[in-house]
Amino acid sequence: MQFYSTNKKSPLVSFETALIAGLAPDSGLYMPQLFPHYTRQELDSVRDKTLQEIGVQLFDKWFGDEIPLIDIKTIV
Repeated sequence: MQFYSTNKKSPLVSFETALIAGLAPDSGLYMPQLFPHYTRQELDSVRDKTLQEIGVQLFDKWFGDEIPLIDIKTIV
């Protein structure tokens, strides 16, 4: 997932870069370029899950391309 600066004067960066930097070089806030889509089935399925399982499901959609699932489970 790529992140952009709200001031739109800095290049797109990875989640890791946005997290470590905090603010973009142009003093803007980093925001995700795209928001993951959740199907109705995925949303309905959270009723039967623990808070930790929901967290893993959400984190994996947002950061699964940069953080391995095993690490997401450890973080959550």
